[in-house]
Amino acid sequence: MTEYHLDGRKMTDVFSAHGHMTEVFHLSPEESRSLDGLWEGLCRLPVPFHLTVSHWSQAETGLEDYADELMDLFCDL
Repeated sequence: MTEYHLDGRKMTDVFSAHGHMTEVFHLSPEESRSLDGLWEGLCRLPVPFHLTVSHWSQAETGLEDYADELMDLFCDL
């Protein structure tokens, strides 16, 4: 099983969050520019996979409401 690890300290605004996810998930820039693109890219990942997010509270502080949308997307996967 493939393991992915997101670090909330690298996700302090929308731009840095999408940049970090591009790096971690090996997404194209198009896939990481929006939640819809992110969804498309993540749906192409080989399954099963395991996702760990550390320091999420730091991401929530910087991302504000966007953090909830992102977590909903992860939960929907």
